[in-house]
Amino acid sequence: MKNLVLLGVLVAVGTGIMIGAQATLTTRGSTVVGPVKAGLMMAMGSGVVAALTAGLMFTLSREAAWDIPRLVQGMLFLAGAMGVAIVIGLAFALQQVGVTAGLASILLGQMLVSVAVDALGWGTGQPIPVTAGRILGLAVLALAVYLLLPRA
Repeated sequence: MKNLVLLGVLVAVGTGIMIGAQATLTTRGSTVVGPVKAGLMMAMGSGVVAALTAGLMFTLSREAAWDIPRLVQGMLFLAGAMGVAIVIGLAFALQQVGVTAGLASILLGQMLVSVAVDALGWGTGQPIPVTAGRILGLAVLALAVYLLLPRA
């Protein structure tokens, strides 16, 4: 179990590094073509990679390709569609406040939703109560965002 936790942390850190690199590329690209074009181009790139990967998986697998419950299909399609808006929002926000403050702000937004998801038990199945410590953690993160904002 401890090895899986360590692996999870390492994968999360690696993913964070990729998000930081992606944010930098997004910011640079959006300054040239604007946030909407940058976001749509990134979404198209994701779609091509997803289609090629799915095609390879379905070719190599003997399982039914789309053996996914309808409700789950709908949830995943909605999540993917939200991804387009997320990338466009990312391109706009990072251009305005910089990569550091932008990613910290995104993290704050994710944490706000995550506290609600945990409290309702939607993520793990077992509710995780909202405690003073969790609220304090959110407040500290909000303060960090404020401190990271560029000063004009």
